[in-house]
Amino acid sequence: MSPKSKSAPAKVAKRSGAEKGGLSVETLLRSINVVFDVAEPSRVAHFRPTGKSVSLLRALLGLQGEAAFVVVAPYGSAKSLASTYCAQVVENRPDAREAIQIVSRRIGVLSPDLAETIGARARKQHSGLVVALNGPTDNLGESLRAALLESLRRTGRKALAKRIESARWSAVESFLEFIAETAKAGKDAPDRLLLVWDEFGRHLESLVAGGRAGELNDLQTLAEFASRQQGMPMTMALLMHQPMVQYAGSAPQGVRNEWAKIAGRFETVEFVDDSRETYRLLSEAMQARSGGNADAKVGSAARTITAEAKRLGLFADLPKSTLEELVQAAAPMHATALWLLPRTSARVAQNERTLFTFLGSVDPKATVGLAEIYDYFAPVMRGDMATGGSYRQYLEAESAIAKCADIEFGAQAVKSACLLGLGLSGARARASRELVEFALSAYCGLLKANTIVSELIKRKILLHRKHSNELSVWHGTDADLRGRLEAEMARRSEPLNVVAALNAELPAPVWKPIRYNDDFKVSRFYRSEYRRVAEFAADTALTRASDAPFADGHVVYLIPESEAECERAREVAATLTKQTRNLVVAVPAKPLRLSMPLGEIDAIHALQRDKDLIDSDPLVASELQQMLEDSRAHVQRTMDSVLLPDGKSTSWYADGRQRLLGGAAALRELLSQQMEKRFPKAPRIANELVVRKKPTAVVVNARKKLVLAILERSGKEALGIEGKSADHSMFRCLLLNTGLYRPQGDEAWRFASPDEVADKGLREVWREFKDFVSTPAPESKPLGRFFTTLQESPYGVRDGVIPILFAAALKAFPAPVTLSKQGEYVGDILPSTVEDLFRNPEQYRFTVLDLGAKECAYLRGVHQLFSGTEGTSPADGDLVRLAFESVGAWKRQLPPASLKTYRISPAAKKLRDAVNQPVDALVLLLNAMP
Repeated sequence: MSPKSKSAPAKVAKRSGAEKGGLSVETLLRSINVVFDVAEPSRVAHFRPTGKSVSLLRALLGLQGEAAFVVVAPYGSAKSLASTYCAQVVENRPDAREAIQIVSRRIGVLSPDLAETIGARARKQHSGLVVALNGPTDNLGESLRAALLESLRRTGRKALAKRIESARWSAVESFLEFIAETAKAGKDAPDRLLLVWDEFGRHLESLVAGGRAGELNDLQTLAEFASRQQGMPMTMALLMHQPMVQYAGSAPQGVRNEWAKIAGRFETVEFVDDSRETYRLLSEAMQARSGGNADAKVGSAARTITAEAKRLGLFADLPKSTLEELVQAAAPMHATALWLLPRTSARVAQNERTLFTFLGSVDPKATVGLAEIYDYFAPVMRGDMATGGSYRQYLEAESAIAKCADIEFGAQAVKSACLLGLGLSGARARASRELVEFALSAYCGLLKANTIVSELIKRKILLHRKHSNELSVWHGTDADLRGRLEAEMARRSEPLNVVAALNAELPAPVWKPIRYNDDFKVSRFYRSEYRRVAEFAADTALTRASDAPFADGHVVYLIPESEAECERAREVAATLTKQTRNLVVAVPAKPLRLSMPLGEIDAIHALQRDKDLIDSDPLVASELQQMLEDSRAHVQRTMDSVLLPDGKSTSWYADGRQRLLGGAAALRELLSQQMEKRFPKAPRIANELVVRKKPTAVVVNARKKLVLAILERSGKEALGIEGKSADHSMFRCLLLNTGLYRPQGDEAWRFASPDEVADKGLREVWREFKDFVSTPAPESKPLGRFFTTLQESPYGVRDGVIPILFAAALKAFPAPVTLSKQGEYVGDILPSTVEDLFRNPEQYRFTVLDLGAKECAYLRGVHQLFSGTEGTSPADGDLVRLAFESVGAWKRQLPPASLKTYRISPAAKKLRDAVNQPVDALVLLLNAMP
């Protein structure tokens, strides 16, 4: 446990002559911490009990018949001090008995029977155990063991302490088993057990912040164990500053309901000290600051104020004479301020703003009413944004104050109504019109207060419900939205598809192998997806996961909702990641149980579509939206520990084994290692616009211009591209900077051979292109298979660069090739042809011919014969194209009648029929014409 919420004890010693036979020095602390101070009896000797603290001591000592308590109290209310003193009484160590007796004598003034019980316990030397916890914990079982061990050592039970010194408890059940055994330990057994959890609210806040709001079942187990423990009576107290449900904050309604059920196992002790001792303390402090109020006029006003306060039901527990004395002593603090100050402090106070610090902030000569209390606590109210907090009331009050700037004392009236409407436990309280006017009379008298309130009601700044005589600043909705939400959730009979709902509300993140991308100058990424264990275990599911479009790998977050599913998920993850190299699987350490919060989100969406509900009140829509955002935030907090590696909340699997990942950087490094194994020969080309799977239309247009320059102007400097256009940028990045296109002599330029390329990956890819476009084969070469080979392991060439490299290879490695589309010869390869053959490779036939000397001579003869260019000797790589084009040109210049006449020889007719058929160039030249 980490007691961070309270400062380390600051000792301020002073002599005390009031206690005869007591400690000569009392240690006064700015703040008591139960864990720090339970071993130091001198730190509680200054404790001055009040009526409320006496009730708390009775509860903790088991004198009220209950065993489990929730103690709700504001900062500075001495709940921790009272609990620490009670811990001294329970352990009853010899070194603490003097301090126990000093405080016991003070308790005797308020409760003689309680003082006698404490004294008798000290005389009989009964000794118990105190388990003191503080703040949040991730492992409650281990925290209980450590706190219990400290108590055993403090009380001298070395044998029992030795049994658990080297143990480690991962569950609360281990603590319960040890307590049950200890109760049977004979004369060494403690007579009772006290469990005090100070700053328990911080533990609840950590559960909500960490998305672990459902982890309160252990608390219910402890409460049920305490209520049934017979051999060694046990009491437990959870100390916090507001009711348990309020700490749920933005948690969904289902979590709030669960917390409410658990809170029902505990008896609530509202340690709001509004006893006469507190009122007397406040009155005496004000009297000391103002210099006394013995004026007869003040006494007369006090009698009038006292009578009105009693008529309105204030200070119900105080006799009229006592109240009159207090009101007179507290002047110029009004009676309503005296009555409401402890309650307001309990409702909204923080450790730096309490009722005690308020007393030091006011002007003792000026009227102190509810407006001064509002002004002092307004900063705290403004920051109290949790569910049930005072933030909304603050906004309503500030809005109303802005509307009544022209009304004298209007702001004071609104502030008074706001504070009187603050409930103690988060709900709104009802304040009658008479009570608001009485509070306002502190500034202007009752008659004028009535006139001011009437004007504010007329302007609809204050809302007056006549049937209940309630006056408030509230203009919120009267619709029971949480009730409607629960009814909507209960109405749904079909189970929620958790994975589909999670994908819709919180899409899984995209992960990138950053180091690999930087090294290989590419942008690869892993697509993420949520999956159920049973679905993912199937082969078809794995295929879809690993071969997702555009993604280079896949991260799968399995969503188990039971312990059995968690175990199965780990088995599946290890098996499937061993089969697929580009797959990473995350398995939560605990079931996520997302059905309830996601079901609540789905139900809220249904309510938002209910037109009648939305039209019933103008604030319903905003309230529902706030509820939706709260539920989404809860799901986000729950999933954060799963989505982001933290080394403990989620197990990560890759390559068939579990990986320990301590952060997002570790996951990215794992992905980089996978990409290095999968694409070790990827070419390094620094141009993110074209080195991608799907370039934009603008980039594709620039790519066509570059392909045109390659096909028509190879051999020229910069391929003849001028200016600083996009195609020129591609040329520099893909061809010039990589060394694929280089100068040869003074003016000539050429494409490099594979061995001349520096980058290893690009060298291997360029060799693949050379082999494909220049190595002869008896059959046409499958373009689709070639492109797939380049795209997959070990190359991983991006789609955007393949057309450019293909066009460059055609010019770099000339060979006798033919290209036909759906059986029709493509005579001229254009940029649009290159783009189309990459998009639709199945429609094209690409053939590299194995031409011997005889075939080359024959094709040259055909070219010379039909073109009339005797004496020319074209390159072998262009023979088929030139011969075919010369035949086509010769045919086009023939008279039209020659293509239809029968007055030709049979051999000429066969030639005419051959050239008239739309056949492939190879069929025409090497089969039909010979």
